[in-house]
Amino acid sequence: MFSIGKSSKHPKEAAMLINFLLNSKEGVEALKLERGVPLSKVAVSQLRESGAIQDSDPAVSGLKLALSLPHAISASPYFDDPQIVVLFQDAIQNIDYGKKTVQEVAADFQRQGDRILKRAMR
Repeated sequence: MFSIGKSSKHPKEAAMLINFLLNSKEGVEALKLERGVPLSKVAVSQLRESGAIQDSDPAVSGLKLALSLPHAISASPYFDDPQIVVLFQDAIQNIDYGKKTVQEVAADFQRQGDRILKRAMR
């Protein structure tokens, strides 16, 4: 992330430099993927044309996946239920310590989570 300090003596010029680096063809080509996949559509297009970005790159596919997910999460009072919190912590530990696969943990979490929520919602 680039920023301009509030005490900068040349904020206009600094803004012009950042704009150049992030949006001009020369600036985008100079930075390429040094700062990750750019969020500017123009920059992504230029880097695709030059071959610097490929859809098979993990960073690109990860960004696409993240952008495809819902951006708003509705809050639920059940998120803070102590039993759900413990279930979540146990799930993370089982994965971290290799006791269960992600698929096994997901199935257990759904089964046990449904049971906890049914009791809590009575």
